[in-house]
Amino acid sequence: MTLWEGFLLGLVQGVTEVLPISSTAHLILAQRLLGLNDITISFDVMMNFGSLIAILIYFRDIWLDLIVGTLNYIKITINVWLKKYPQLKKYVPRFRSMETEYSRNTSFYQASKQSAQTFLFLGIATLPALMAGYLLKDWIENNARTPFVIAIALIIGGILLGIADRWGKKHKSLSELSPINVIIIGFSQVLSLIPGFSRTGSTMIGGLSVGLNRKDSAAFAFLLGAPIITIATIALLPEFIAEYSYSHANALAFITSGIVTYITLHILYRMVQKQSFNVFVVYRIVLGIILLALYTSIL
Repeated sequence: MTLWEGFLLGLVQGVTEVLPISSTAHLILAQRLLGLNDITISFDVMMNFGSLIAILIYFRDIWLDLIVGTLNYIKITINVWLKKYPQLKKYVPRFRSMETEYSRNTSFYQASKQSAQTFLFLGIATLPALMAGYLLKDWIENNARTPFVIAIALIIGGILLGIADRWGKKHKSLSELSPINVIIIGFSQVLSLIPGFSRTGSTMIGGLSVGLNRKDSAAFAFLLGAPIITIATIALLPEFIAEYSYSHANALAFITSGIVTYITLHILYRMVQKQSFNVFVVYRIVLGIILLALYTSIL
């Protein structure tokens, strides 16, 4: 792989990772167009990790609020519980000498509770795709990474995104999500295991379907990307270590994917607050039809 090819693949990854158009599909197509048949799993891990770093940096304030808020919620809950058992307080580290009174009847507690709930919901929504990925990994790798499957997934995913964006009520915020809503979003993310559906796109479909507004459906999709990419990276780490070999092209692809993911994330997050997802719907369907036509002509 040359430096130019590494840059192009990093550019494709960065642009498509957060757009609802499937980064996996575009990377597979780009690799085939460039004639790069020796790309290993370690390269995919590295590219996804570059995008993950960009997502974490862009939403650093939200992640910090979620983590700190969750810890505060736990601390307040424990302290309130200990009030009922003062004889135990002196045996509990970090609480036995605590003099500050905490209460559940404060805005601080409610904000902390909301952070903890959102953090929990992200975990719940991650589970379906995590379990499906573990069970179906080999089948997907051997059967779903074909131009025909990618084309069909692009078209169906585009239609579903258009329907959800057109008829979704879009009246809920993240704070109004229920556990059932989160489970539905989590199962919608399972579709992203099929190349062409898009993790961001499938999650947005779930979010819009349960009534989330465009801004918050996008935010939840981006936040939900962090745990699933992190877990996938850790799971594939042994293969990455076994296969990885440093090259300037690999390094350039990694850096490019991170920088371009950050820029694309900023543009998309601002854009979805003002307009619909129609441009992505049309793009997916047109690209899918083109791929189907090319696939049919080859056959």
